[in-house]
Amino acid sequence: LGSIIIVIGLVFVRPLISFGLIFALATGVALFVIGYFVHEAVNDFILRVVGLTSCQYALLDIKSDILDRPGVRSDAAMLAEETGIPTLIWGFLWIFVAMVCSAFFLLLASKRPHGEGQGFLAVD
Repeated sequence: LGSIIIVIGLVFVRPLISFGLIFALATGVALFVIGYFVHEAVNDFILRVVGLTSCQYALLDIKSDILDRPGVRSDAAMLAEETGIPTLIWGFLWIFVAMVCSAFFLLLASKRPHGEGQGFLAVD
């Protein structure tokens, strides 16, 4: 993951001397170093936190597009134009799906893989 973030930062972040590139490189190096030197259970926990944070960000993004800025052209607005189903319905449907998926992945992430002993923050 660290290597991927470094490559994406170098390819897509402009200007080259910017906070965005420095942040991407620092995050990539930190994840690479953590992945190489830190115990596997800690790495597993960090990846779960990153994944679940991404799921939760989807909720905030949908809320921002649909509820906070209803006049802005969004995916939901474009779907409403194509289907005749109101933007708000699309937004609430996506929020519901994102919440169900987040809950599922939270439960999945909190389970210990079969055959492992006591790990870092393992929950039965």
